[in-house]
Amino acid sequence: MKQLLIFFILLCIAFGIDKRVIRETDLNQDPIIINVSGEVRNPGPIKAEPYTTVREILEQADPTDDADLSGLNPDMVLNDHDVLNIPRQKEPEEPQRISINQSNAEELTKLTGIGPSIAARIVEYRNEHGLFQNTEDLMNVPGIGQAKYEAVSDQITL
Repeated sequence: MKQLLIFFILLCIAFGIDKRVIRETDLNQDPIIINVSGEVRNPGPIKAEPYTTVREILEQADPTDDADLSGLNPDMVLNDHDVLNIPRQKEPEEPQRISINQSNAEELTKLTGIGPSIAARIVEYRNEHGLFQNTEDLMNVPGIGQAKYEAVSDQITL
């Protein structure tokens, strides 16, 4: 009996649901507001139609030459009151330099043209003569001449 009652209640609920088709004209067509900030020439709120994409907002906001758009999906649909912050491109980082006064032989082999034997000579020279006073002192190590020094000079530091 309980099962029949539950079935009857579910049946009433199912037939009571409004099954009308939603027409596009019934949807809210009010403009949306997108707040744009960062590396753009026209920051601030931008009025747009519903279902506006990032690409369409960027056309209006006019990104600067320093803008980094690589992290944005241009086809993403925006919603009312979304915030679109356009970051600045990062400066290329300077490569890490290797210290000729502190690095061990294994780390020194990462330098262009420096193999295990020359790296061992650099450590041996440093142990016998003390720390290098300038990077040019590296040419005092047997096996390192002007050409080899020039090949590594932009990769080393004291």
